Amino acid sequence: MLTRYSVLIVVTFLVTACSGITYGPSKPDPDTDFSPNVYNAQDDFKDFWKAAREVPFENQVDLWDARVETKYHRYYDSAVYQKQRDPKWEEQKQAKLKVFFADVLKHYDAILAEFTRFDAVFGADLKRFKTLFPDSTFRGLDIYVAPSLMTFDGHTDYYSDTP
Repeated sequence: MLTRYSVLIVVTFLVTACSGITYGPSKPDPDTDFSPNVYNAQDDFKDFWKAAREVPFENQVDLWDARVETKYHRYYDSAVYQKQRDPKWEEQKQAKLKVFFADVLKHYDAILAEFTRFDAVFGADLKRFKTLFPDSTFRGLDIYVAPSLMTFDGHTDYYSDTP
């Protein structure tokens, strides 16, 4: 059973929609004309952790930059570190990575489970959304599934499935 804290770690997957950003491999749903581009960092994250698991923090940062952050730099630059707005983003990055790397091992399996679960959950939600809003389109919208390092940039609210 996951504790409240471990749920927060698992929820480090911030699904961020950034319109107008087009780069990297895209996996839109081929059966629809309204699907967004989804960038899932699962394989890159697994590759990173396999190499970084038992090395010092400084080496982990270098591996993180090379294997994860460089591929998804626009997501990390804008949503996680907010480089344009935060002059101390480099200090924030170091602090966030230190905490995240310290907790990865204990939550690794749960993190991978959330990565794996994303496609099915998102696909079902996208289909349901399209049913409710048939004229909607997500073409050109990029969604990133990647560790957010506990950064949540934006308004959140509770959602009830009952009307």
